[in-house]
Amino acid sequence: ALVEKYELTEFLWKEVEKKYKYFSEQPSVLDFAIEAFTSAAPLGEDPSLGREAKLFISRWKNNSQYADAFEKLSNRLEKELSISDKVSKVEQIEELKDQDAFEVIEKKFIVGIRDGMLDSTIGLEKLKGLLDTRVSSFWYKKYGSLYRALLDGAKMLDAIKKSDLGMSTIDQAFANYAKNFYKIDQLYRSYVYHASRSNQATLLDKLTELVEKHYSNNFLLKLNDRFQRLLDEEDSWPPAGVETQTNFFKECIKPVISDKKKLFVVISDALRFEVAEELNRRILSQDRFTSSIEYRASTLPSYTQLGMAALLPHEKLEVDPTSGECTADGMSTKGLDARKKVLEKNSGVKATAILAKDFLKLNSNNEGRELSREHDLIYIYNNGIDAAGDKLTTQHTTFEAVENELETLLAILKKIGSINGNNALVTADHGFLFNSDKVEDSDFTANPTGNEEGVTSRRYAIGRGLEQSDGYKTFSSASLGLEGEAEFAIPKSINRFKVKGSGSQYVHGGASLQEIVIPVLKVNKARSSDVEIVEVDVLNSGQPKYNYRAKGTDFLPDQTN
Repeated sequence: ALVEKYELTEFLWKEVEKKYKYFSEQPSVLDFAIEAFTSAAPLGEDPSLGREAKLFISRWKNNSQYADAFEKLSNRLEKELSISDKVSKVEQIEELKDQDAFEVIEKKFIVGIRDGMLDSTIGLEKLKGLLDTRVSSFWYKKYGSLYRALLDGAKMLDAIKKSDLGMSTIDQAFANYAKNFYKIDQLYRSYVYHASRSNQATLLDKLTELVEKHYSNNFLLKLNDRFQRLLDEEDSWPPAGVETQTNFFKECIKPVISDKKKLFVVISDALRFEVAEELNRRILSQDRFTSSIEYRASTLPSYTQLGMAALLPHEKLEVDPTSGECTADGMSTKGLDARKKVLEKNSGVKATAILAKDFLKLNSNNEGRELSREHDLIYIYNNGIDAAGDKLTTQHTTFEAVENELETLLAILKKIGSINGNNALVTADHGFLFNSDKVEDSDFTANPTGNEEGVTSRRYAIGRGLEQSDGYKTFSSASLGLEGEAEFAIPKSINRFKVKGSGSQYVHGGASLQEIVIPVLKVNKARSSDVEIVEVDVLNSGQPKYNYRAKGTDFLPDQTN
């Protein structure tokens, strides 16, 4: 309207004609927009405008101030110009790799990748190449979770195909899991998590079915069947050649506090090894933090009461066969107050325990520093993963709970640093098994029988006089390094006992590698910064987008800011 008011219309269109090669007897803004959009996405046809028109569209869509206007007009023109019909005629998605003027192009690209994965015409390397062409797409942010699911699904399928799941000894099985096998669990978790966040369950249903089938049958079951054969040859636990959870205090904590160093111990319920490995990488991306990860063998059964007790200072552990509750040197270990008493009596230093939610509420300048000043050893407990997974109504949110737990643990470590804490350990009581799909009837085994049976969970049973069975392996207390007369039954491989009213997707207590390979992270905060200048890459000729890589890290796209 202002252009017309000041009689600049003729001048305007002459300039547009010179710059964009736009010719029309009755030029208009809408007509020019149509020509510019279709030139940026010609869909196999010859573009009517010159190269400058494509650059104009590129600069526009990458300008945050005007991106909403771009999207609104793009959606309008997509309908009015029947772009869907034109896109449907494109046979090879590679023809669309540098086009993103319309959202339907992005959808076509995604469906093409999915179909190529399903019919095996798109392997991992080809998929990576295709995704590289979409990173700078206007619609990438909207479909980022979907692209991440596709990528991690492809990575997982490729890793399973190439994996050698061989193992000849239990200590070798632990080492192989901590070096390689955990990555498949990590990729599966990432696929399920991002597929859920994409809100495109119907679009991914067949791919999800493929991912579930390969993960459950070709990895999880096969891996733990092989491990079970090694376990069947053992008469006792923990195994020789593997550092154990029961020695955690003596071997990980005692040397630090004996050296007069203050130590924080963060215990995350059900923080399995693959999750902790991701936490380790996230810690390394933080300024002034260093971290390393090791593994230990958990107690058997791998359940909370026994695992938490094993992490406390003790000489002897005993399990009540009627309740499953555990004592350390005759003292109860159930609940925060009981664990405080064990720490105060057995640690040999000024020690205490606190829940993570209460620790994070402390004012760093006074309450937090007072806590740090008055104690040499501080245990911090959090229950983000197990709290969701152990409930029938929330077990399906386990991987969302994992993501929340990772953020919470980083917040705890930063809080520790803010109250002059320089040394921390992060560990878990046990790991877990999780399937996002319904567990099949074939994955259940008959419940143990015997006199005075006390506790039966999905992955373990505790009692006395438990009968032998081909479906599970039994242990005496003495064979597990425990005091007392309790006996334990653990379903073989990844099988479950049938327990009324409890969930079967998320379970723990058994002897799968996912449950018993326990992480130990050693975290330190340095006095000086370790941030360094890194290279910056301009990804396109429009509004610049930058890639930053923190020192010593190699993260997937949405794991860093």
